[in-house]
Amino acid sequence: MTFSLATITPSLSGFFWSLALGAVIVVIPAAGLLFFLSQNDKITRT
Repeated sequence: MTFSLATITPSLSGFFWSLALGAVIVVIPAAGLLFFLSQNDKITRT
């Protein structure tokens, strides 16, 4: 059986897709929301 470093199993492919979709669904919207709040809810100091 020939095995190379470029071989990606279906399980590994699913793992990478879950990481990518997790970033798109959770990380990017959360970062966008935090950025939006940080720009629109400024602290006023006296």
